[in-house]
Amino acid sequence: MTEENNLENASQDELVSMFVYSLMEDKGENPDDKEAHLALKQQVIAAINDAIIDALPTAQAEELNKLFEQGEVTPEKMSEIIAKAELDTTKITEETLDKLREDYIGEVSEEVETEEEKEEE
Repeated sequence: MTEENNLENASQDELVSMFVYSLMEDKGENPDDKEAHLALKQQVIAAINDAIIDALPTAQAEELNKLFEQGEVTPEKMSEIIAKAELDTTKITEETLDKLREDYIGEVSEEVETEEEKEEE
């Protein structure tokens, strides 16, 4: 089975784990550090969810807020609201992941540039 087939058949959770592993590896961190991996994975999932919620039209956002206030929000009800809003969640997710990668890896680039600048002085 090719890597492409693995990606097509992977669950959302597996895809996020692969993204986090790659992100940590690219930053020079130990991607096998389970605690750090889990913490970053939770941040990634939260960022994706926030971006999708932020993209909701006012009516669906209000509907979701009511459910939160009433303590009645479930993954199924959230999915219904998002589906009703007809959001391009794939595009929102891709944009969010790109920004996360840029911000996360960018921290390394800034540190390297700062060290290089010090050496030049």
